This record gives sequence, C-alpha cells and structure tokens, in this order.
Amino acid sequence: MEEDELATFVRVALQRAGLEADETDLAVIRVAEAVYGPDREALMSADLSAAPVEHGLDPSRPPAGTGRGQVDR
Repeated sequence: MEEDELATFVRVALQRAGLEADETDLAVIRVAEAVYGPDREALMSADLSAAPVEHGLDPSRPPAGTGRGQVDR
C-alpha cells in the first residue's frame, strides 16, 4: 500500500520527535487538515505587504486603534 504525502510527512515529522503515528493518529490529523488546511493555506499565501505595521505589538491586547478592549478613564 502506497502512503500519501500527508501520511509520509506526519510520520517523518513525528519520528524526528521520537514519536510514532498509528492509523488513528493519521485519521485525526487528516480531519484537522481538512478543517483547518484551506484557511491556513489562504493565510500563508495572502499578500499582507499593504497591512500597516503595529508598533509596540502586545499579543495579550487587541490591536491598537480598534477601539476594542480599551477602557475610558
């Protein structure tokens, strides 16, 4: 039985970490890839060069200037 690219990639990546993937692991990973893969690929291929740079980025807070999460004092 010939293994597809995803299964080969997963097995090799997990082997490098000292882990083995069985058929159940691969089935779960296939479902996750089917659900999240297209959106991930769209994000990875998006041209974000026109997006403004946020200086002083703090991932624990919403983006500056959105008005969300800001408290008036």
